[in-house]
Amino acid sequence: MIYQILLFIRNATSDNRQNKVHFLKNDDFLPCLMSFLSQHNQHPKVKAQTAAVLWTLVHNHQGIKAAINRSSVISELQLMKSEYQREVDREGFMAHAGGSGVDALDYHANYTLADSSKKLE
Repeated sequence: MIYQILLFIRNATSDNRQNKVHFLKNDDFLPCLMSFLSQHNQHPKVKAQTAAVLWTLVHNHQGIKAAINRSSVISELQLMKSEYQREVDREGFMAHAGGSGVDALDYHANYTLADSSKKLE
């Protein structure tokens, strides 16, 4: 159901500037779309369609800067950035630890390579 709604929004906003403005006037619309992108248990097709909707809203629309500067959108973007950074850090740690074994399960967000060298000494 969500997929079809996103498909409708994408098609409705792709070439019609008035429809873009209509959706962007709602303060909860962009944070809702971004939450679809940040949820790990969301179906990949829903994430892809959400990205397509965001792209059609941003493409060739000069008023998007005002919509993105809302506090709810900024907080959702910061949350997405921190989640992405945590995943990158975790993957780097797993690659450094060999990707398997007990050491790979001992991940902590504040773990650094300097702590690892102290343990080895």
